[in-house]
Amino acid sequence: MNRLTVDEHGGFWNNDIAITPPSHIDALTLQVDHLLPTVIRYTMPDGQLVKAFINFSCHCWTVKYDDCPIGGQTQIMDGIRPRAFCPERFNASYGVLELFQNLLNNRIYLTPSDRNFGMYNANFIINGQSYTAYFTIEKRKGRANGIRYGLAIQVESAYFCPQPSKGSKVKGVTLIGQTLKGKKIKYR
Repeated sequence: MNRLTVDEHGGFWNNDIAITPPSHIDALTLQVDHLLPTVIRYTMPDGQLVKAFINFSCHCWTVKYDDCPIGGQTQIMDGIRPRAFCPERFNASYGVLELFQNLLNNRIYLTPSDRNFGMYNANFIINGQSYTAYFTIEKRKGRANGIRYGLAIQVESAYFCPQPSKGSKVKGVTLIGQTLKGKKIKYR
């Protein structure tokens, strides 16, 4: 499938040709080059090497269409939910992969919805806000680009928000260890 690339200005490209998109477009047909799916490696304290496949949703670089400050934008459809390109989220998303590369050192908490985790780097809080990623993690074996992995991480969203966040704190080592055992961490 030929995917369109989205640039830092919200422009759409088919290879090296800028295109005018239709009034709405399916998010699954778009790609952001710095958020391509990849495999991350974690070295656990006992020396075990754990590989995780990571994938990013369009919520890392879009906002609800109704919240979009720029009129006339293309609706980026995430299923049935219309979204719009957000330059602030797009620019901030250059840091999301680094958050996950440092998962073992960052603050992680279970959100009250019991559906996902939130993670931020506690060393970089500016005016009470920090770039925070919301994600799910599950035990799943597979192969990507010839690399076998045992975990799958889906980044649901990422944006600046107030810190510290509410929720049960969990260490990255514990999160990965429990997930590999097929166990869920309970919200307290």
